Amino acid sequence: MSGITETPAFETNFTAAKHKRMRATLQALLLGGAMIAPAAAGTPTSCASLSTFTYPNTTINSASSQPGGAYVAPDAWHLAFTNLPPYCEVSATIKPTADSSINVRVWMPTQNYNGRFLGTGNGGYAGGFFFSELADGINRGFATANTDMGTAPAAGVNADTLVGHPEKWKDFGWRSTHLMTTFGQALINAFYGNPANKSYFAGCSTGGQQGLMEAERFPNDYDGILAGAPAFNARTCTPS
Repeated sequence: MSGITETPAFETNFTAAKHKRMRATLQALLLGGAMIAPAAAGTPTSCASLSTFTYPNTTINSASSQPGGAYVAPDAWHLAFTNLPPYCEVSATIKPTADSSINVRVWMPTQNYNGRFLGTGNGGYAGGFFFSELADGINRGFATANTDMGTAPAAGVNADTLVGHPEKWKDFGWRSTHLMTTFGQALINAFYGNPANKSYFAGCSTGGQQGLMEAERFPNDYDGILAGAPAFNARTCTPS
């Protein structure tokens, strides 16, 4: 499992309740049909071979097979899973500009893959990964991606380190989510030998804002978007 545990541990009980409701809605609206039977998919290639996968402005940091099984996510949610499927975990860094450093994780199940891609959102000013979302996604059969939005070492509701870095604000605002998506979809095609049948995005708070920006700027990235409680008006949402 990953040793990286940086996480935006900032969510209030109110926001946590919204995430819980959104997770139930996600299961009902987007995932329910996928639980019936795995979709036809190509035979996965070697996970380790993805270490040589090429994508513009991207470095593959690692590509390793994980056994699945019991797992507790090292993030703000600490979701516990009793029997995750085995999966291929890819860590990458995308640098579309000289001042960008967008970290992305993609988890791809090697059993019970449903043929679909799930992009997941972050929270606050990001700066870390929501491993709970990655685990929940593959637990439902999805090849799943998450990004730190290129804002590290910012975390929670503190983004002072981003002052004076306009390209990082662009990464946070829209670019990181789009690149996570296109990179993840290309990686899935390389790993399984087929593109995803459908692509969905789900997120809450900052994740909701990510979903709205995807719908506005890149409407062809996803077949469906669940944007919960979007933190979309930064001038009224940002603490003074």
